Amino acid sequence: MSAVSVPTESSARLAGLPPLRLRRLSSIRLLGGHRLSLRFRDGFIGELDLLPWLSAERGPMSDPLLDERVFEQVFLDDGVLTWSHGFDIDPTTLRLWAEDGWCR
Repeated sequence: MSAVSVPTESSARLAGLPPLRLRRLSSIRLLGGHRLSLRFRDGFIGELDLLPWLSAERGPMSDPLLDERVFEQVFLDDGVLTWSHGFDIDPTTLRLWAEDGWCR
């Protein structure tokens, strides 16, 4: 699977996050377009609009997700945001983005 890597973060920044097992997602909800509501296993809920990021990070794995019909086929695989063609996004990345409002 192809994963989006977390930009280099200081260990202090990552130390403020819950343990790795709690950073995984427990549920997702489509909000329309490329927006998602994400619930993490520790109860944290965040909303992200991934369209700006997908538009900027063009590539053979992410380009299909620009089509809303493909994007809406998202599912969770052991707490990881995943699509059927093998693309996934690391839940720690999503958590940092949601906390920082990075993709909104």
